[in-house]
Amino acid sequence: MASEPKTNLREYCRSLLLKEKQDREDNNILPSECTIIDILLARQLEMACVYEELYGKLSGNELAIKMALSVIVSCATFWRPEHLKEVRERKKELCEVNQTIEKLASELAMELAHRSHLNEVARLWSDTTDDICELIERASCDNQHFQMFLKEDLMYLGSRFDTKYWPSLESIVMAISRDADGAEIITKDNLTAAALVSNRPSNADFLRALYRGFDNHFLSHGGGLPDGFRLSDAAMASVMNCALNLRPDQLIDAEYVKGLRQRDREKIKI
Repeated sequence: MASEPKTNLREYCRSLLLKEKQDREDNNILPSECTIIDILLARQLEMACVYEELYGKLSGNELAIKMALSVIVSCATFWRPEHLKEVRERKKELCEVNQTIEKLASELAMELAHRSHLNEVARLWSDTTDDICELIERASCDNQHFQMFLKEDLMYLGSRFDTKYWPSLESIVMAISRDADGAEIITKDNLTAAALVSNRPSNADFLRALYRGFDNHFLSHGGGLPDGFRLSDAAMASVMNCALNLRPDQLIDAEYVKGLRQRDREKIKI
């Protein structure tokens, strides 16, 4: 196969993509991935160099080629610029929420401490509780797991040890404030972490995710791609141009990819 004309390689990879699309349609899953497959099929002439490299670097191993194509399709579906824009917005929102929690919890802790002081020194009582066990029980009235497995033990501990053994309400709320103040926003997967390594959004986010996607499918990680597998800069440029369906005035070239690799070499090891 490796010595056959490039047209045959295009048809070979086209057949693999069509099968992947059919599998998704038969199982009624991942319609967005089917859309990406259609885009790749429509731009198969531009993908020719990619198919040639895949076949050559993966020694014609069909399972490995399918895996590499699957990584490309998946990254183009879930780590495309518009999706990552939303992730960045959610990250910013989460930072703002934590700042609000830190501020409000700190203020609430001060008010709780003030109320405790007034209850102690004034000839009045606000008829509130500072018993953490009692408050946990109230908060868990609709939690059947608590009612069945924890309530009895907690009530026993609450009756055995009075409030001086437990944290005060204000100290608990202040701990919530400090927790929010020191919170670091962490991505749940390493593809998103790689994509967001730059604070400025761009199409390069997709390439960063794609590099990490290949890494995740190395043989040493339980995948089917040989360790260290990489497409050339020119092939990666073609993948991005096609998978993101870029217009003629948006196309990038091998020099763009090379510059990205050199800038990000230390940050995400590509």
